[in-house]
Amino acid sequence: MQMDSILGPYNKGLGKRRRSHTDVSTDEEVPDENFFLHPQEICLPKKRRVNHLEADIVPKFDPGKKSTNVKGWLNKIDQLGDMYTWDERDRIFVMQVRLRGAAREWYDDLDDYGASWAQWKENLTKAFPRSTDYVDRLEEMLGRTKSDSETMTKYFHEKMSLIKKCELKGDAATSCLIRGLPTELRANAKAYNCTSPEELYYGFLSSLENYKNIEAKVTETKTSWQRGYDLPRTCFLCRKHGHEARDCRRCEVCLRVGHKAATCWFAAGAAGSTLSGGEHSAQTPRNVTQVRNVTL
Repeated sequence: MQMDSILGPYNKGLGKRRRSHTDVSTDEEVPDENFFLHPQEICLPKKRRVNHLEADIVPKFDPGKKSTNVKGWLNKIDQLGDMYTWDERDRIFVMQVRLRGAAREWYDDLDDYGASWAQWKENLTKAFPRSTDYVDRLEEMLGRTKSDSETMTKYFHEKMSLIKKCELKGDAATSCLIRGLPTELRANAKAYNCTSPEELYYGFLSSLENYKNIEAKVTETKTSWQRGYDLPRTCFLCRKHGHEARDCRRCEVCLRVGHKAATCWFAAGAAGSTLSGGEHSAQTPRNVTQVRNVTL
């Protein structure tokens, strides 16, 4: 048996492969099939458009809400567009899908939708101008307090949003944040001597995430001499329930129900007969008393 058949391709020593005649040693690179095509004929990948889910990162625009500001909203679209490389068509699409309320009705009533992004911003600014007075924003911020049904995190972020609209920072913002806390927490919050609202939140408020103000229920005790309004009322004249003696419709003369003694015909007849007999009017009460004892 020959040595070449034993070693196979390694006929000139172990670890060395015999070069085949098909191996071509060249330094030239084979050109790509698109190398000779015109640049316009090369199919570039299409740019991915923005979908509805990606547009959710932009807040909704509803002119009916007090916190809505059209200039700030359009500025957010431009900032996010620069971050995610949105072109003009993408920004118009995001603007259209995030309109709500009166802004959506205004958009649906338009006849021409071929405006540019700069024209859309100008049209929205003219259609929904909003100029909020600083005093109104300040009153809204001071009136925002923490309720028992919300967490401390929700209160902090919503309160800070109102504070930023009032352009308050540092100690002034911290003081306004403490003012909205429950009364029993204000002293402890001031004792921290924080210089910023963020420091107060991370150092103290974050540990009271689900804090609720538990107040003791004050029960009213009724003494034995106080009259209970829930007891049934009883009339001592007719001995019936549901009314008092001052409201009783029983006549004191004839003891019948439905009229008073002043309008009783029986008492009037007895008094008239006494006066016609020439007796003194002072005897009238005695006659009336006698009528009361008559059994009907």
